Amino acid sequence: VLLATNVMLPPDTADGPVPVVLERTPYGRGSGGTIGDSLLEYGIGIISQDTRGRGDSGGLDSLFLGNGWGEHRDGYDAVQWLADRPWCDGNIGIIGGSGDGMCAYLASGANPPNLICGLPAMCTGDLYHEAIFPGGVYRREMIDNYCLLFDLIHMLDLFEEHYIYDSSWNEIDLSTRYSETNAPFFHVAGWFDAFCEGNIAAFVGMQHDGGPGASGNQHLLIGPWEHGNWNTTSQGDLYFPVNSLWSIDSVALKLFRYYLKGDDTGADDWPVVRCYIMGDVFDTAAPGNEWVDFDDWPPFDIETGALYLHPDQTLDWSSFAGSDTGLTYFHDPSGPMLHNGGRNLFIRPGPKNQFFQDISVQGVIWTSDILTGPITIAGPIVARLFVTSDCVDTDFIVRLCDVYPSGTSYLVLDGALGARFRGGFDHEEFMVPENVYEMEIDIGNTAICFAAGHRIRIGVSSALSTRYEPNPNTGEPFRRNTYTQIAHNRVFCDSTRQSRIILPLLASYPTAITESGSEMPRSYSINAYPNPFNSAVRISVGAIHELPLQ
Repeated sequence: VLLATNVMLPPDTADGPVPVVLERTPYGRGSGGTIGDSLLEYGIGIISQDTRGRGDSGGLDSLFLGNGWGEHRDGYDAVQWLADRPWCDGNIGIIGGSGDGMCAYLASGANPPNLICGLPAMCTGDLYHEAIFPGGVYRREMIDNYCLLFDLIHMLDLFEEHYIYDSSWNEIDLSTRYSETNAPFFHVAGWFDAFCEGNIAAFVGMQHDGGPGASGNQHLLIGPWEHGNWNTTSQGDLYFPVNSLWSIDSVALKLFRYYLKGDDTGADDWPVVRCYIMGDVFDTAAPGNEWVDFDDWPPFDIETGALYLHPDQTLDWSSFAGSDTGLTYFHDPSGPMLHNGGRNLFIRPGPKNQFFQDISVQGVIWTSDILTGPITIAGPIVARLFVTSDCVDTDFIVRLCDVYPSGTSYLVLDGALGARFRGGFDHEEFMVPENVYEMEIDIGNTAICFAAGHRIRIGVSSALSTRYEPNPNTGEPFRRNTYTQIAHNRVFCDSTRQSRIILPLLASYPTAITESGSEMPRSYSINAYPNPFNSAVRISVGAIHELPLQ
């Protein structure tokens, strides 16, 4: 098929071929905006292309199935087509956010020889695990709305038929192709973005398992942002400090000038990982709300610590020594617990008040004592729960919350696991009612400092609707159930069934920051630039120093 493509070249092409940056988009090709203008000024062309079946391009729109390494390989073909143009010098970068970024990831997995570098933002290259069925639980809020908005209702039948992970997902699962990637990428993620885990997974996979050009050459930036919301301090119900603001333009320009033209832009000096450690947004003296640099993700110097769930609904670093029958709640698919905030795409995301979730009888909460000192976590969080149910299948969803001194509980993040997928996503294992099972639930990655005076809260439920599709609890195929059943689920907290949350503790943080720049603990340092890579101000203790705009 023919793919509609805008070609915008700098005026100096008469002097010879130039490098170009490609954006493949399902949302309508354009001019590249301010990034495109900047690239043209520095002698780099900008190419914008409608993906198959979108805009003016031919063919059937099949979401992202034509963009990877399957039958069509549209991303590969687009890159190599550009390399053959007389006005292109063969050096091609790729850029994109959201769906455009997914096209960039999938193109990299096809390993086009002339793909030199890329900048994917707030997206994923693994659509099954990180977008459609995370933990085997359907992301109804995002996928149903996306398919409705972009006239992709025909794709829902495919998802329903292939809700169990099988080979049909391979061509849109970058994790099966990390070894084929061969270019340095700058990955941009947000702690409250719907695709946060996808960006992190792609960074880790390409950094450690990528081909020669990709391995060891990745960069990751993670801010306290909802999807695309890096230009505002408002996230969910909270307002972060102004140092959370960011702009992609300068980073993109420096990245592509460095890799495509060989200009000395300082891109080779960027930290491997720069992430925003969140903190109390009301107390400016509390630690957190700072940009921190790491040599890898997760950070090298984390120590795992376990918060144990006790039968009196408290959290403690020590396990409960006695016997217990556990805490029981129910899940009614016809009237499930509703979600509020989190990593949503179409319904307002972010750190939102969890009052109604915390008091719901369709879940249980555990809360720590008031913290006497700060506790900082940075990395992946895992819940290990000992559970039972009176149904053959149900979901288990874990929420991590930051309880402020006011008593308001704000969602940090949540993770889900369909019980039928506890042994893997490529097959189903149904429960025997009333048997006890240990579930390992990936809650996700985050970085936050729980300040003194705060409390940590864990919530367990079996629904957060409409973020996740409510499980009918019957064990029937996805969306093929003929009835629903109320599930009575129990979480055990005794000495032999120690339900707990495994936290990545950053024990060396917080640490003092001085004007002179004291030595920082191994593997990370507090970076003094509040807007990563292109800031106009420098923050240090007690002073603000103006720097030239980049």
